[in-house]
Amino acid sequence: ILAEQKKYDEAADQLLRVATRPGNPNPHQAYYYMGRIRVEQGKFPEAEKNLTKAMSMKPQHVESALALYELMRKTGREAEAVRMLSSYQEKFGPNKEVAKELGQFFLEKEDYNKAEEHLQVVESFERDNLNVKMKIALILIEKKEYKRAANRLEEILLVAPESDKIRFYLGAVYEELGHSRAAIKNYRQVPVDSQYYVEAMIHAAHLYRQSGDLPEAQKVMEAAIKTKED
Repeated sequence: ILAEQKKYDEAADQLLRVATRPGNPNPHQAYYYMGRIRVEQGKFPEAEKNLTKAMSMKPQHVESALALYELMRKTGREAEAVRMLSSYQEKFGPNKEVAKELGQFFLEKEDYNKAEEHLQVVESFERDNLNVKMKIALILIEKKEYKRAANRLEEILLVAPESDKIRFYLGAVYEELGHSRAAIKNYRQVPVDSQYYVEAMIHAAHLYRQSGDLPEAQKVMEAAIKTKED
């Protein structure tokens, strides 16, 4: 309550009393919240001291590890932050929240092998998370592992058959694999109101043209122009 009122020093004093109270079985929690309060204040060295103290008392406390990771990144120590969180995962994992952070980090850095590794951990905890499945599929496309990407996207399509994004990327993957019929089939199922529609129709017409079916290519483009006059 004190922290919500921005009475940070009073809140920290209360938490210190909790942390040092004889018989308190979980003093690490008080140090964790003290760390969070100091971050809010912008007192980063003090925040790190408290979070490190929390982790020394209970090394497997994931909230402290994640807060320390965020703090290290905020203060420009990105490599150290990733090493710390990776070490936590090796010692106490697999942990879903840690895997999410590391997966996103490596995705941003375009280290697709490591990103996939961590996102697969997340997927093992969240079997129905289509967002995670899609991220893995897009990573496989970036890695040019098109067969695996196609299998992934087909699996997602079973759950989300109306997804225009899945249809478009599945078309693109089959195009890369040289499976023109499958690519055209998916491109042509992208709905008119989709942001992928124009691109999908151009690709479908191009594939018809490559196969020598000029009338069908013309038909696709004329229909698209009628819908999208620009």
